[in-house]
Amino acid sequence: MKTCLYTQRLIIRPIQDQDLIHIKKMYKDVKFYGYATGFYDPSFSSFFSFSQTSIEEFFFVAYKKNKGDFVGCIRGHVPMLTRKYLWINNIMIAKEFLRQGYGREICNEILCFLKGKHQIEKAYTSIHEKNTGGLMFWEKMNFSPCYQICRYHSTTHEKEKIWLYVYPCTTS
Repeated sequence: MKTCLYTQRLIIRPIQDQDLIHIKKMYKDVKFYGYATGFYDPSFSSFFSFSQTSIEEFFFVAYKKNKGDFVGCIRGHVPMLTRKYLWINNIMIAKEFLRQGYGREICNEILCFLKGKHQIEKAYTSIHEKNTGGLMFWEKMNFSPCYQICRYHSTTHEKEKIWLYVYPCTTS
């Protein structure tokens, strides 16, 4: 996927090797980005190269048009069997650009692009119940809770709840 998308403030394009320095910085900051990333594995470069070659996966980065500053990224996939829905694994915005509308801008542009390319009917994401910022963001994006998963955390062995949120991409 070689498509570049342009908004009034951003250039959004598929991830490239030179972007990994920014992504790794976010993944290493587990205390701040932990709900979005879930982990940090120093050997994760192969994980990102998979996103560059997989037909189902998408991984876009966003830079400011005027200065070229790294703003954030969005990662997910469109399952090949159905091509009627997409899954957003995560969206991360650099700390200095939080609460300035960049997350909404990136997400809206990607949803619009993938909806047109694959005739997407619904978009899904999941949010940990303690990720209050994530819950507020997705609700502002007009995603709605549709299912709750209860599971035990593999390291803390505590019960945790994950919300599944859905966004209807069809227009009536």
